[in-house]
Amino acid sequence: MTARRPSILLVEDNPDDADVLRELLADAEARVDLHWAETLSAGLAALARHPVEIMLLDLSLPDSQGLDTVRRALAAAPQLPILVLTGLEDDGLGVAAVHAGAQDYLVKGQVDGAMLMRCMRYARERHRLLAARTADAAVWAALARGGAGLLETASGPGVPQALCTVAREALGCGSTSTWILDRAGTSFIPVAALPRREWYRVADHALPREALAPLAADGETVRWVTPALRRALPAGLTVGEETLVFAFAHGDELIAVQACGYAQRPPEDGVTMRIARGLVHVAGLALANARLVDALERSNSVKTYFAATMSHELRNTLFAISGFGDMLADQFADAPDGEPARLARAVGGRARDSLAMIQAALELTRSEVRPADDAGAPVLAAELLERLAAETRVPADKPELRVEWAVPAGLPPLHCDAIKLGMVLKNLVTNALKFTERGTVRVAVEPIADGLRFVVADTGIGIDAAELPHLFEPFHQAHGARSRRAGGAGLGCYIVARLVEMIGGQLAVESQPGVGTRFAVTVPLDGGG
Repeated sequence: MTARRPSILLVEDNPDDADVLRELLADAEARVDLHWAETLSAGLAALARHPVEIMLLDLSLPDSQGLDTVRRALAAAPQLPILVLTGLEDDGLGVAAVHAGAQDYLVKGQVDGAMLMRCMRYARERHRLLAARTADAAVWAALARGGAGLLETASGPGVPQALCTVAREALGCGSTSTWILDRAGTSFIPVAALPRREWYRVADHALPREALAPLAADGETVRWVTPALRRALPAGLTVGEETLVFAFAHGDELIAVQACGYAQRPPEDGVTMRIARGLVHVAGLALANARLVDALERSNSVKTYFAATMSHELRNTLFAISGFGDMLADQFADAPDGEPARLARAVGGRARDSLAMIQAALELTRSEVRPADDAGAPVLAAELLERLAAETRVPADKPELRVEWAVPAGLPPLHCDAIKLGMVLKNLVTNALKFTERGTVRVAVEPIADGLRFVVADTGIGIDAAELPHLFEPFHQAHGARSRRAGGAGLGCYIVARLVEMIGGQLAVESQPGVGTRFAVTVPLDGGG
């Protein structure tokens, strides 16, 4: 089989110079096809009729002069290596021509046939390597931008819209749409599209799952739309031949499809397909993650509903127990220090403590599943602590214990979740009363730079230094058996720490056994919850 002869286009207005070139090639026994054009316009027109491997270009033509000749030739045929072959012996011009995109600068009369063939061969190879590296750079730059765009919305409903934006920017398509398998697993439904008119075109359609099954059958993730696929689409939804389709699979299951429409198919240089395959890999992970997030949110919604229902029933029961305990204690008003009155008060107190813990745990669960979008109305520390003081009761069996409140005037308002902050302070005050037999529980608030510090200090039994690192772990009880006798479940401090974190605050604790404990909650003025 005879190898195809390389084709050369010579753009030269001087017939004598063209004949000299033919003689040089003949002397070198070069087996090439030479095409000759006398003007740049004629040469560029000839490229459509005779594909060539290289262009030999004079810089003094009837319709183009100097470096502009190189620029025009490259603009019309960027895929073609160009050698300047001119009578101008000018090193400065030669360097400028190379900077403009020419592969080499040769002076007529200074090259023979063998040198010319060698220069053309090297020019073709340099151009091929440059094109490959340029393509690599384009692919990696597009994937880097696309990955950054998708990472900004790494999960949730924003991923499909981000994918449409990335597809248009990275692939240069005119329109694009994302279709995701519905929860029933029967159809692919549109979830995002660009531009807006594309969304109006596809929004009311659904693609049968079985129609798209072939997209994931052979492992090919990117392909141009086929006639069979167009025939399988529902009536009223047309897809042009110049549509690139991405298949996103999770395991063996096709979970999403991306369609990119073009008015004209991109050049067959492989760059578009390489970018598309890279985007499939990156976006496939994001879509699978978004799907998982959706499933988790639905699961969390079920759990939250169950927790809310059970909490409602428990709260009703605890309200009743608390009320009956208080009513029973009133029956022993004549002997308030007696054993029956003490037990009745203990029943009511335990019920109220459990009720407060359930409410705090439920608020924590709700917030973690679906955090609040804003901090709500400004919180006035004085009003918050006034309500807390009204709800605080010193146990009747602790006559030597008192509560002090230190709230200076003129405190700035906070912008945070008042419910969460109130639960935090109530829990800390309740714990202080529980583990302090005599002395003082002092609740204070003080302004600091850009925030307020709430302090709950007691003169109670204190906490051993070895227990402090574990104080905010769930189900950990710093006072052991005493905590269990007092009705603790080991969740109070854990809930406090999580709620403080949610409102953007900081929690600190200092304690010394036999001396007391001091909790400090610092909350920024602009909130964080």
